[in-house]
Amino acid sequence: MDMGWFSRPCRGERANGDAVVIEANDGLHLFAVLDGLGHGEAAAEVADRAVGFLSDRWSGQPAHDMAMLHDHLLGTRGLAAGLAVFQQETGRLSYSAVGNTAFHIMGTIQRKLPAQPGTVGQRLTRVNEYSVDLASGMVVIMTTDGVSSRISQDDCRSTLVHTPTTMARTIVRRFGKPMDDATCLVVKV
Repeated sequence: MDMGWFSRPCRGERANGDAVVIEANDGLHLFAVLDGLGHGEAAAEVADRAVGFLSDRWSGQPAHDMAMLHDHLLGTRGLAAGLAVFQQETGRLSYSAVGNTAFHIMGTIQRKLPAQPGTVGQRLTRVNEYSVDLASGMVVIMTTDGVSSRISQDDCRSTLVHTPTTMARTIVRRFGKPMDDATCLVVKV
């Protein structure tokens, strides 16, 4: 497995309200994209708080971790979040998302997994969890809403041969919205 990411702030801002979490423990790998509501310092503060919480307390169960993150962020401006856990031994990836984040799988199959409406830390009615088995050669792309969610395998075909970091940077450059923070996390199996 190889992974990389790229993130940049909204045009005119120094602080980035988007963040990425990558953690590993006992054959489990956590990948998360976080998008503090709005942009600038206030959005960056809530994203940083979420990074600290997930880095220290993730359990390997995305829906459970999302609910815990919601409780931790109550009273803040909130954020959108996509959490994925990959089990190296089985090749199974579990995923949960709330708000405007996108999750694409590309390779022998092409799939987009949905996110629940809501805001982590403000309003969250339920959290769904999806699972998919990943095979060698598949690519997972997670983005915040600063990147168009309409990207497809055809759009990314020329970048699939590059490193995940180069892919993430290219996706943000091609499909990023200048007036929003934009983040892309790429995992190649």
